[in-house]
Parts: sequence; C-alpha cells; structure tokens
Amino acid sequence: MLEWARDCDQWLMLRVNRDWVNPVFDHVLPTLSSFEAWIPLLAVAMALILWRGSFRTRAFIVVAVLAVLIGEGLVSGPLKKIVGRLR
Repeated sequence: MLEWARDCDQWLMLRVNRDWVNPVFDHVLPTLSSFEAWIPLLAVAMALILWRGSFRTRAFIVVAVLAVLIGEGLVSGPLKKIVGRLR
C-alpha cells in the first residue's frame, strides 16, 4: 500500500514539474504564493471589517490577531529555536 502511494506521488510530482509547464504560470504563481503580495489586500479587508463590522466582528478580529501574535511569540518561535530546524 505504501509503495503504491509513493509511486503515485512520484508520478504526479514528475508530471507536474516536467509535463505541465507554462511560462506564464512560472511568473504568476510565485507571486500569488508570496505572502508579501497579499498584504495590501489583507490590509484593505481588515480596514473594511474594522470600519463596517459590528462590535462582535471587531472583537473577533482583535482576539484573532492577539492569538496569532501570542502563539507565534510564546509557542512557535521558541519551539523552532529548541528544535533547531531552519526553514
């Protein structure tokens, strides 16, 4: 079973990387997958939500941002240093 899954995975990887190539996607997809490219859209969306949203919506956004910042600062960041796996 695992060998079959590995073979399928390898076949798909080779198919995507060798056969399904497109010069337009070679330029477009790295841009779309870059977080920096999404920052302006996310900032506008966040501003609209904070401006037009209800109290509960704004409170949710504030708590979500705090949860991400605390999780990164207290959990994810120190764990990356302890494990020592560079990305």
